[in-house]
Amino acid sequence: MAGRRTVRESGRTELHDLADAHPDQVTIEPLDVTEPDQIAELRDRLAGNALDILFVNAGTANRNATETIAEVPTDEFVRVMLTNALGVMRAVEGLRISCPPLA
Repeated sequence: MAGRRTVRESGRTELHDLADAHPDQVTIEPLDVTEPDQIAELRDRLAGNALDILFVNAGTANRNATETIAEVPTDEFVRVMLTNALGVMRAVEGLRISCPPLA
């Protein structure tokens, strides 16, 4: 696959301007890293394409930014870790077939 491809949630950024200017080189696709089915669907859409670089960046924070770690409810901590840690690792593992091995 020629060009660059990136995966992002909603929200317009300078990256969108770049994709608009170079539609044959930059593609933006949505992905929720906490949804294994979405990772699998993206892997299927990328089948047959080779990525030069796989950069997975996802992050969220506590809904209540004033809470200390001792105050954060367990379910809220788990929600944050599902996105920030497990979701990212699942995305990397699920999409690695699109990245050629290093020579």
